[in-house]
Amino acid sequence: MKVLLVKPRFENVFTKLSVVVTEPLELEYMVAICDRNNVTSEICDMTLKKYNVTKSVKKFKPDIVAITANFVHIEVIKKYTKQIKKINSNIKIIVGGPHAEVKPEDFCFDGIDIVSYSGRIQTIRNYY
Repeated sequence: MKVLLVKPRFENVFTKLSVVVTEPLELEYMVAICDRNNVTSEICDMTLKKYNVTKSVKKFKPDIVAITANFVHIEVIKKYTKQIKKINSNIKIIVGGPHAEVKPEDFCFDGIDIVSYSGRIQTIRNYY
């Protein structure tokens, strides 16, 4: 199994504010968990300009794409989801992180297969 771990880019946000870019620590923890469970993983940190989610998916060929979501990322995650499913509709897309923790229902849209929150994992079909 191969998992691509994605940290979204801040798009159309903070037009006059500079955003502090930090390492994707939450995804580095996930890499450690994947390693411990013999799962191949790779980080796609979209906050860095050198990464592109479609190129990463085409090159890495993951079975799962897991995206961490902050409160400003809902629209960009919708965009990524469409791009990923267009490449391969069989890729499962999981969303977790602070936004999913507080408002998991915000991710009940086409393309998202699983929302992880409160230590639980819910398929979208089982959410309601």
